[in-house]
Amino acid sequence: MTKQSILGKIIFISIFNLSLFANISATVDKPTFFQGDEVTIEIKAEGEKVEFADLKTIGGFKINNSSKSEQILIVNGKPTKSKSASYTFTPNKSMTIPPILVKINGKNYNTTQLKITKIQPETTGHNDDFQLILTTSKNKVYTGEPIVAAIIFKHKSNLDVLDAKLDPFLSEGFLVKELPNSQQKDLNGYTIYQNNYILFPQKSGIFTIQNQLINIATREPKTNFMKWKRVFSKEQSIQVLPLPNKISIQGAFKIEASVDKKETKQNTPVNLTIKIEGLGNINDIPEFPLVLKNEVAYSTKPQIKTVLQNGRFGGVFVQKVSIISENDFTIPPFSLQYFNPITKQIQKITTEPINIKVTGMAKDTPQIEKADKNGNVPKNSLQDNDAFIRYSYGLIGFLIGLIIAYVFTKQSKWKKADTPFVKQIKTSKNDKELYYLLLPHSQNPKLKVFIRLLEENIYKGKKEKIDKQSLIDILDEEI
Repeated sequence: MTKQSILGKIIFISIFNLSLFANISATVDKPTFFQGDEVTIEIKAEGEKVEFADLKTIGGFKINNSSKSEQILIVNGKPTKSKSASYTFTPNKSMTIPPILVKINGKNYNTTQLKITKIQPETTGHNDDFQLILTTSKNKVYTGEPIVAAIIFKHKSNLDVLDAKLDPFLSEGFLVKELPNSQQKDLNGYTIYQNNYILFPQKSGIFTIQNQLINIATREPKTNFMKWKRVFSKEQSIQVLPLPNKISIQGAFKIEASVDKKETKQNTPVNLTIKIEGLGNINDIPEFPLVLKNEVAYSTKPQIKTVLQNGRFGGVFVQKVSIISENDFTIPPFSLQYFNPITKQIQKITTEPINIKVTGMAKDTPQIEKADKNGNVPKNSLQDNDAFIRYSYGLIGFLIGLIIAYVFTKQSKWKKADTPFVKQIKTSKNDKELYYLLLPHSQNPKLKVFIRLLEENIYKGKKEKIDKQSLIDILDEEI
């Protein structure tokens, strides 16, 4: 195609856009892209007063960078203002960019829709100099059933690799938790690195774990210059089956409920501990409610410690409750229903009821007797008055007990700042150390923003400031 014909097409397109869209146009820098590529859309508009929308996302994807510029054009001998705005984002699927609003001289206009297409990259082969391999422990699981995934980067040991930057793990439909990574090792002429993850499927269906990406910097032998190369893994397809009967917990667990004492005095708390241990999506077990008729109960947020055992995820769930009462009472049974993916059956585990004896109870409710016609008070009235006084003192003692328990609960929250976990946060030396401390709490929606900022600092080179005091305040509220 000649330069003249190309120029003719450009002039035709420009005239078409000007006549139809009031001197407004929108273009993308690349209509096709690979996983991990940034795409930039540029909008140009002519007019005395041009206002661009303050966009935060495009098609649901966060905008990484934006900029605006202005210039003066001479059209038919007259100066005309031309303004442009560009927005850069990182899509992970083919999409149509919706119309974007631009206001010109007080009137609203929309850009045309723009289609961008994700193309499959060329993945590495078994004998390539650089290889990125994605593996999963299973390709067919139940909702909530954890999957262990690994990204393995291999390169021939004789190559001069200056740097390697692995992109954050991408997978729609899964909650991702990064595990401590393995050490570098050399095997069969290759240097091998491995990153490990646990994936939690959030809903049923067939999902594709996308091509993972690593950027590698090598030194050119002839020029001695640094050169970057992108290497992709293959995709992985995962089938996620729904749990039966709308159950949300799967795995295999055992449960127990214990108290520090089975006999107590009035207004002296009994401390109850509910403990669940096993393998499965233990993070999804909800807090147990405690319904009592006449007793007062104070419950802490459940504490969960997770483990990875023989490729399976699990841990220990602990919830503690303090109970205060004036009378004997029974702690009711606690039960958990879950689906066992091995036996393919719904199972239910239950604790035994626990009877608590409370001593020091007022035996009789005081009766206030009236004087007779002659104004005489029966003999027992003094005794009843004493009983009433004792009952009143008991009631006052109960109220004081409640106040003490309330203050104790508040003080326990104030002391949270001195816990080992908070001390670890305060003394963490860098973003990576803080990131690994927060990962076990990745399901807490209030902490997700801190984890995301840390990921951007670690893996994307950003320098977002992490406010440790705000982080500690959030933890104090949650605990």
